[in-house]
Amino acid sequence: MTKKWWQDEVIYQIYPKSFRDSNGDGIGDIRGITEKLDYLKDLGVTMLWICPVYQSPMDDNGYDVSDYMALAPEFGDMDDLDELIREADKRDIKIMMDLVINHSSDEHEWFQKALEDPESRYHDYYIFKEGTKRPNNWRSIFGGSVWEKVPGRDEYYYHTFGKKQPDLNWENEELRKVLFDMVNWWLDRGIAGFRIDAISFIKKDLTWADREPDGADGLAKCAKATRNMPGIGEFLTELKEETFARHKCVTVAEAAGVPYEKMEEFIGENGYFDMIFDFRYADLDIASGSEWFKRLPWTVKMMGAMYFFLRGVPFIYQGQELGMVNFERTSMDQFNDLSSIDQYQRSLEEGLTEEEALRIVNLRSRDNARTPFPWNAEKYGGFTEGTPWLDMTEEYPKINAEEQKGKTGSIYEFYKEMIAFRQHGPYSRTLIEGNIEPVGSGDDVIAYRRFTEEESIYCLFNFSGEERTETLPNTGMVPIWGNLEETDMDGKTIKLQPYQAVLIKENE
Repeated sequence: MTKKWWQDEVIYQIYPKSFRDSNGDGIGDIRGITEKLDYLKDLGVTMLWICPVYQSPMDDNGYDVSDYMALAPEFGDMDDLDELIREADKRDIKIMMDLVINHSSDEHEWFQKALEDPESRYHDYYIFKEGTKRPNNWRSIFGGSVWEKVPGRDEYYYHTFGKKQPDLNWENEELRKVLFDMVNWWLDRGIAGFRIDAISFIKKDLTWADREPDGADGLAKCAKATRNMPGIGEFLTELKEETFARHKCVTVAEAAGVPYEKMEEFIGENGYFDMIFDFRYADLDIASGSEWFKRLPWTVKMMGAMYFFLRGVPFIYQGQELGMVNFERTSMDQFNDLSSIDQYQRSLEEGLTEEEALRIVNLRSRDNARTPFPWNAEKYGGFTEGTPWLDMTEEYPKINAEEQKGKTGSIYEFYKEMIAFRQHGPYSRTLIEGNIEPVGSGDDVIAYRRFTEEESIYCLFNFSGEERTETLPNTGMVPIWGNLEETDMDGKTIKLQPYQAVLIKENE
C-alpha cells in the first residue's frame, strides 16, 4: 500500500470525563486534557483520540448526542477545544474526535421535532413503524426490545442500543447530507480525523422480519439483521467521498463483525476507512468452554509489547501505561454504565444469582475503563479537588503516574521506552512500515517476523509462567529490545523466561 502519514502515529485514547478535572466539579474536562499535554508528550504519543464531548444528556456517557455542533458544558466550550488543538499542535500532537452517527440522543432537536409532528421532515430522519405491537423480536445491544413505543400514538421507534438512542435513518438522503456537512465542519476546525462509532450498524435488514430467538427473553440478537448488511458499502462510499476524502484526515472504524475476506473493502488501498478495530481478540481473557467470563492470567508488559509491535498503528488507552487494574464493586448502585446495568438484568433473567451476576459485571463492565485517572497518591489521585463522578479504583495510592514516572522498571517507563524504540530507534522503519508474518513456535509462545527487503526482526512473546525454549530462525541472532535486562541465547536456541518479550535480529 501507499505510505500514509498516519502510519507513523502512536494514538492515546482519552475518556475525558475521567482524565483530569480542572475545575473541581468531579468531572474531567477539556482544560484538564490541556493541562496534561506535557505528560502525554513525555510519554511519546503523537495523537489523542478524545471520546465524545458533544452536547448530551449522558445516558450513555456521551454516545447519545443531542447536538453535534456544540459541546457538553461539563467538558467546556469551543474556545477550550480550540485551545487544546493549538496547544497540542505546539507539542506535535494531533487531535482525533469520536464520531457517533448511527444514532443520536432522543433529546436531539431532530427527534423531538419528529415526535411533535409525524408529518415533519425530521420524522424520516429516524426509523418509525406504525402498529399496536412491536414490529419484530429483535433484541437491542443493551438488552430488551429494539422497539420503543411512542407515547400517545400507535407507533414505535427503533434503537440498536439504549432506548434513549434512536437510530438515524441512513436510507434518507437528506439526513445523510446533513451529517456530511457536520463532519466537514469539524474537519475544517483543524482536527486530524475521527474514530467512528458503531458504523457497521447503519444499514438494516429492511424486511424487518423476526429472527430465531436466542435467549430466555424470546428475543433475537439484532446484530444478525443490522450489522454489515448488504448495501452498507454504498453508504460508506458516499460518506468517504463527501467528507474524509476531501481532507487530509485519518479514520478509524468501530466495525465489529467484518469478516476477514471483506477487510479489503473497508481498509484496503481504496477502502472506506484508513483503519478498523478487530474485536476478535477482545475476549483474550476468557477460557474457552468454561463458565462465563472465567479469566485467564496475563501480564501487562509482555502483552503490551505483543500488540504494540504488530503491523499497524498502536493504540494506548489512558491508564494502560500505568498498568491500571479493574475495580471490585459490591453493589450495582456503584455502577454508572448503561450496558453493565442491562447485562446484570439479563444475567438474572438467564437464571444466575445476584452474586453471580454481580461478579460477571465486575469482570467485564465498561466502568472498569472509566474509573478516574490516578495522577498521584493524594485524595482521589489528584484527578479532582471535588468528588469524582465515578469511584476510583482501590489501588490508586500505589498505581499512579507520579509513582511511576522516572522509576526504573515501572510500566510507565516501559511504555515510554517502547514508544521511543518504535518511533525513533534504529529499526523504526521496519517496525512501522515493515510487513508481518507469523513464525512457527511452541505452545504458549506467540512469534512473528517484521521485515523489509533489507531487514528482518523476530518478535517472541512467552505467555507462560514457565521457561520456554525456542529454536532460533538463524545463527548469529542478537537481542535488540525486550522487557527483561538479559536474554538467554546460545546461537541455536533462545530460552524465554516467564512472560518475556524480546525482539531479535541477525548480527550485522
